[in-house]
Amino acid sequence: MDQYKNILEGLIKRQMGILGRAKTEKILADTGIRFDFLTQSLLDYQADGKQLMQLLGERILQTGGEVALIGARVSVILRSSREGLELPKIFL
Repeated sequence: MDQYKNILEGLIKRQMGILGRAKTEKILADTGIRFDFLTQSLLDYQADGKQLMQLLGERILQTGGEVALIGARVSVILRSSREGLELPKIFL
């Protein structure tokens, strides 16, 4: 895992609050992300964190529409600025 772990975990938790568990599980399907929904913690992922954020953003937009993406965008921008991390296009 890389420095994007905290941002990815926060993004997934946020989407659970916005879209619910079932839709969030659908968004995570086939991404290589292992997330424990009981403890709400990110266990592991195998790809580049920034690339995964782009993929999740695209799936959030597809599943929940622009409102869900805006909800995600706000928290991701705040976290990334605090941690000094570069964001993928979908979150800018």
